[in-house]
This record gives sequence, structure tokens and C-alpha cells, in this order.
Amino acid sequence: MPANPTKPPAPYQDGRKIDEDIANINAVEDRDHCYLPRLFALIIGIDTYQSKQFPSLRGAVRDGKKFQDYLMKGLRVPEDQISTLFNERATRSAIIEAFKDLSKDCRINEGDPIFIFYAGHGGQKTPHPDWKEPNKKIEVIIPYDCTDDSDSLIPHAVFVPSIPDITIAALINQIATEKGNNITVVFDSCHSASGTRSGGGNSSTLVRSALLGDSQLDSNTDRDIWDCHSSGTRPYAGSSRRGLKSHMLISACKSFEKAVEHEGRGKLSVALLNLLDVVSPKKLRYCDILANIEQIPEQSPQCEGDDQTRLLFDGKVDLSGKVYPINLGSTSVEYILEAGAAHGIAIDAEFMVYRDADKMLKLPLGTLVVDELGAFSAKMKPPPASPLISSRPIPPLSALQTKVGTLAKFLFYIPPEDPFYSLYQREAPRSALNLQNIFLAHEPADAHLKIRTSLPSKLLIIELTDTRVTRHGMYVVADQVKPDVENVSWILERAAHYRRELDRDSVEHVITDNDNIGVGFYRLDYSPLRRFGQKENLTRRDENLCDKDKKIIDFVVDEGMPYGVCIQNHTMEDLYVNVFFFDNRDFAISSYYTTHCPSGPHTLESPLKGGGVLPLGYGSGGAETFTYTINQGHDIEVGFLKIYLSTKAFDLSGIAQGSALTQIRGPERWQRPPPSETWDTILIPVIQRRRP
Repeated sequence: MPANPTKPPAPYQDGRKIDEDIANINAVEDRDHCYLPRLFALIIGIDTYQSKQFPSLRGAVRDGKKFQDYLMKGLRVPEDQISTLFNERATRSAIIEAFKDLSKDCRINEGDPIFIFYAGHGGQKTPHPDWKEPNKKIEVIIPYDCTDDSDSLIPHAVFVPSIPDITIAALINQIATEKGNNITVVFDSCHSASGTRSGGGNSSTLVRSALLGDSQLDSNTDRDIWDCHSSGTRPYAGSSRRGLKSHMLISACKSFEKAVEHEGRGKLSVALLNLLDVVSPKKLRYCDILANIEQIPEQSPQCEGDDQTRLLFDGKVDLSGKVYPINLGSTSVEYILEAGAAHGIAIDAEFMVYRDADKMLKLPLGTLVVDELGAFSAKMKPPPASPLISSRPIPPLSALQTKVGTLAKFLFYIPPEDPFYSLYQREAPRSALNLQNIFLAHEPADAHLKIRTSLPSKLLIIELTDTRVTRHGMYVVADQVKPDVENVSWILERAAHYRRELDRDSVEHVITDNDNIGVGFYRLDYSPLRRFGQKENLTRRDENLCDKDKKIIDFVVDEGMPYGVCIQNHTMEDLYVNVFFFDNRDFAISSYYTTHCPSGPHTLESPLKGGGVLPLGYGSGGAETFTYTINQGHDIEVGFLKIYLSTKAFDLSGIAQGSALTQIRGPERWQRPPPSETWDTILIPVIQRRRP
């Protein structure tokens, strides 16, 4: 973070105009019309084991199926691209063969994303002295038919060893050699062998590790596998895990910790899926996972590998396009999209049409383009010379967005004499990131963001130009950014999304006109005295920190103290509410309150009734309580509280993002005419000052 963000940067000295053919560097390539991702997966989950030596788990298979659902329903990966091994099918030979199959699958091209998930028991074994391991133990996973030492609990048992990490590493290296290193490995297991249950016999919390015999692993175990592929490192926690070049690893905990499942689900699996449900892989780098995943008590998930700044799945699974229902229009070539300006849809946005959202065909029915835009719907037509395959498909139909359409350009400025300018010009077109509508500006006055090199450090300074922020004394986002084009492109993509969502607004402010909506921002007082089973007792102070006339929140931060928002509806209309906090420090957008949009014909009850109030962070509103901090070296920081209000529930899940750096008939009352469908927003600067 900048040492002194309150001091305006020195003005640029150059006055040269950048040539047109140099300034507009557009690093976007047209997207593939066959949109289903080329991701291939192996999912392994083991709850029950052949040997009674290993206690049963409850959530490993469930976690595996949850990841399978995420891939199929969330990422729309075809089922035939996902291999699963659950319980008795997850034998030692089957697991090893499944790894080998990935390296031999002719459908997988080099660079295609590969996802490998294992949930079950892990353990530790003593290596053979010939292996010359620096540690006394190596880590293993336990297949369904593992017998470890001669198992007296299975009559006539055939010895089946566990699978050591060196074998898994060699198998992954083999896949990387054949298919490239776009491999993501997730292991929700541990290796401490410290027990199998965290409480008493009826505890709902289990530990995914098992005690193994004291015998050494045979020096010839899997030698045929790892002798030929010994260059990689192990995909588990421990000191032997260094130089991960073949894959990225997400593991449940450190080597000495316990990977826990609680109430039938692995804690890592739950936390990771919760993150993936709200953040698109296109917006998530591996290095961001641990910073954004929910904390797990007494368990420290690990994310390791050489490509930390790479996008998840190398950016090749793009969920920037959302799926919406389609209805037939009034003419043979007109279709109605059940999404409009309130959803962020723009004119000329392009969609692929499918029969069913849950069972998308590999071959879409065709393409439709937004021709006319409304608040909650849009009219679409086939583009010229590109009719639908079927002359008039019969609903239900689903539209998958593949191009954003005509949006405002996001402009950034680099002084032409700056050393980073030529580097960006040369390397930006090769970036894996999707820089749609992001361009270099001719002049600094036109830019939404400025980038320049700081001497003598040769690190980059990123400066804000938004007067809604700079007028309060905040100018610099960061002053120690590495001059790496891929990293800067990542920041630009986040900054562009941030600015577009910040600026998205209703044309007609029907809801917020005439002080129809009141907003209160309050410091909350906490009392630990409460009845058993009740939430903490939070009450708001009387002083409203939101200036009604200036429509601004300006307060001195009491760090660690809770704050809450109260939205007052002075109209008679019931309203749906979504609240986000826009943080200019890192372009993160956090959801403070979400109205979930139900699928199907059912209508969701609105949370903000006509004439009512909705408290957030305290009372009955149901939202999480939030607090604020001032970063070290800062005296002032500026964010925005943005409130979406609408008469109809609609999906805003694509807004949030992590840091760039989740009857009886009789007399009847007179019925007011139903309100026209509309939406609106309130944008309030949040000025946070350090206490003198």
C-alpha cells in the first residue's frame, strides 16, 4: 500500500499525443462459439474402507459429489469429461490407472485444464532407506482396498500398500508431460496420523487421517511409475514439497495439522466451494484463494505451486457469461431475454442458445444478439447471416452470455517515455486475460487509471483519477506493483469491472426521487449480556453518520468496532435490496446484503416492505455485522456503499469480486395498480479517517 496516499502525485511532464495505432491496444480475441469448457477431472472420495483398520468417514464421497456438481452445473463441464471413483471403486489399481488415463486421453489437448480431487484418509509411512528421504516419514493416501501391513481383520488378505506421495507426484508429472501443467490438485485429507475422531464416540467431527503400521515402504513400490517420472515434487504438505512446476496444489492443512470433516462435510471442501460459488474462475488467481477463503479454526489450508499469479484453470474456464431464460417474441425472429439493464446487459451483447440450462448440448442451437434493452428484459434477434439451427426453437430455452456488448470503455494511461509502456505494448496482446473494452488512453486526462514507474525502485505506481475519490484526498491505489504485464492486466481487468459496476445506474430514479429512501449509518454498541442461544446483543447509537443532505458518510474509524446500516422505505412499494461495498484500496467489491433470486415460478418475499425499515448488521435484518480499518501509513481511505433497490428480484451475483491485489368475498379494499417494473441505486462515498 502507498506510504502517503493523501499527497497528490506530480503531474505528468509529457504532452505528446500517442498515435492512434499504438494507443488502442485491444488484447481481446473472439471467444470460441462452442462455449462448453474443455476441462477434464478426476474425483476420488472414500468414506468406507475394506479393512476395518481404517475408521469410516461421512463426508468424503459427499464432498466429491459436490465438486462434481460444481463442475457440471456451475462450470457446465460435460459429464463424460469427469471420472469419479467413490468407495469400493477407489481401489489402489483403479486410482493409479485413472491418473494414467488422464495422460493418455486423446480428447485432452495440451494446456486444457485438468482438475484432480481426493477426499479420504491420509497417513504417514516410514520410507525405505534407499529413498534417502530427509524426513523420517513420507505422506500417503489410503485407497479403499489398502491393507497396509498384513491385515488380520481381513481373512486371507492380500497385501495392498498405501499410495506414497512420490507415486502421486510421478503420475502428475506424467500428465503434465503429455498435457501441459494446467493441473489443479485439491486434497482434503491430512497426514498427521494423530487420531480419527476429535471428540467422543458420537462426535460429528472426524479427522481424515489414519494410523498405519510401522513397517517401511518397499523400495520397489511403484518403481515402474516413479523411476521414469522422478523430476517432480510431492503434492502434499511437508518439507519435500518444493518447486511445484507441474501443477498447483490446494491442500487442507499443514503437515502437522488435522484435516477435519464436520457434520458430514470436509471443512476445506465447504470453504473452497463457498468461494467458487461466488467468484468466477476468471476472476480468481491461485494466490487469492487463501486470502479470500473463509477461515477454518485450527486448520491452515495451503496453496502451493510456481504459478501463484495464474488464473484458476489458467483462465480457460470463463464464467463471465451468465445463463438466463429465453421466451419467444412477437415475431418469428424475436426472442425475449429475461434479463436487462439492471442485470448489466448491454446492447449488442451476444448469447449462445441451448435447449436446457442443466443439460447443455455440445452444439448450441445458435446465436442471438441484444437488439433492444429494457430494465429487466431485452429483445434479441439472430445476427445477420447466422440464423438459429432450428427455425423456431420451442421453450424452455437458455441463453449463455459470450460477449458483453457495447459497454463504456475503460481507459488507462502510461506515459509513452515510461519503460513499462513499451513492455506493455509488446506483451499485452499475449495475455491470457480477457481485456474486453480496456484501452490505453491518448491523454492522462482521459484515463480512469494511471500507471507509471517509480524510480529508483522500478516498481509501478497505480493512481486513481476518479474525482469522487480524489476530492477527499485519496490518490494512490498501490505504489509497489511489480512491472509484470500479466499482473498489471489482472489489475486492469478488476479495475474495469469495478468501475463499470460502480457507474451502473438506472436512467430514471423513480424509487429514490423525493427522498423516498432514507439511509442511516451507525456505530453499534456491543453487550456480551444475552440469553443462551441468542445472537450477540448489538444496538445502534443515535448519531446517524450518513449526512442526509450531502449523501455522504464521513466518520472517524474506531477499528474493530461494529457498524450497521439502516435503509428506510418511505414509499408504499415493497422493495428488493442488494448492498455492496466498493473498496478503492484494491478494487474489491464485497456483498453486504444479498436478495437471492429464486429459480422457477415462485416469487421471493421482498425484505424491505413499503413504509418499513431494513437494518443491516444488527436487529432482524439478517446481514453480517461489519467493521472498518485504516491501513498503516494512511490517514484517509474512501470507499462506496452502493444500494440496489428494485420492485423485482434479480440476480446480482456477478458483481462481487475479490481484491485485485461472497378468501372471503365481500367488501374489498381498493387495489392500487401494480407498480411498473423498475430499479434504482444509491451510491454513497464512505470517508474513513484516523482518530487524531
